[in-house]
Amino acid sequence: MKKVFRSHPALATLGRFFLVFTVCAGIAMTALSFYAYLHYKDGRFLVSGIIILVLLGVFCVIGLPQMWKKCFETLVVTDDSVTWKCAFAKSHSIPTSEIKYSKTAFYKAENDTRADIYKTGKRCIVVSTEPIPQLKASKYKCSDALIAFPSRPGLCRCLCEALGDAPCGGIFKAMANKEDRLDKEAKRAAKHSR
Repeated sequence: MKKVFRSHPALATLGRFFLVFTVCAGIAMTALSFYAYLHYKDGRFLVSGIIILVLLGVFCVIGLPQMWKKCFETLVVTDDSVTWKCAFAKSHSIPTSEIKYSKTAFYKAENDTRADIYKTGKRCIVVSTEPIPQLKASKYKCSDALIAFPSRPGLCRCLCEALGDAPCGGIFKAMANKEDRLDKEAKRAAKHSR
């Protein structure tokens, strides 16, 4: 068994386009600023070019690393291992036999009333070979001992099958049963609304 889970389709398409566009715009603005500096010594375009470069620089330093992982990360679950991959980042893998701890962590407060538009339950799945610290989901960093990935439909069922009867697999079995129950209720509601 080998299953690949990617980030949300909107992040995988529009997010990637936005990142590539931002990098290209930064390169174009840098070239335009140098051109304006060399050809217009009175500084008409220099001030606006510097302001735009500073704004793009702030985004590239702060926003790009955060968005990059959200747009390009994938989780590969096999019978032997759970592997986190991201473009231009080090891959991290944990053999399923070494996974001792698992949990779900919420991105927001559990009583948050905003709609769950991505249908992920606003949580991420965390598996580890060491005890897991109590953090918000966005604070976990993947390593060779800990892997965190946003919850996706089917991910819990897949991890439940991969981990088998391991003690840490119980949480995934319960979440997979909940996903199945919610799917059945949604189908039943759709059938009755016709």
